[in-house]
Amino acid sequence: FHIEFSNKNLVAAARALRPSTLRFGGSGNDYLLYNMPSNPDVCMSGHDSPRFGCMNATHWDKLYNLAEATETDFLFGVSFDKISAGVQGKGYRWNSSNAQDMMQYIVDSNQTIWGFEL
Repeated sequence: FHIEFSNKNLVAAARALRPSTLRFGGSGNDYLLYNMPSNPDVCMSGHDSPRFGCMNATHWDKLYNLAEATETDFLFGVSFDKISAGVQGKGYRWNSSNAQDMMQYIVDSNQTIWGFEL
């Protein structure tokens, strides 16, 4: 992630839109894996590129802190691992363990999320 979520101009602009919902999701999240402390080796080489993403706890915390600093509701789009879906084709069944790692990190960090989408 190449955005500085603590940038004072970004924070001021987002805060000015209140009441609002910060949505982090969309097509980009379809190619996102979560590299959380409970499973630090989930991201393979090449998964942090313009096409594929790897969100670690530091990235997540910065994004979460933006929502907190701007007092906006935070809606997070959960990845269903489109990388594996593309490889496996019609036989693909979502393995939710990576999303569970992410959500467990949120719980362990006492963070509050307004909503999730899949």
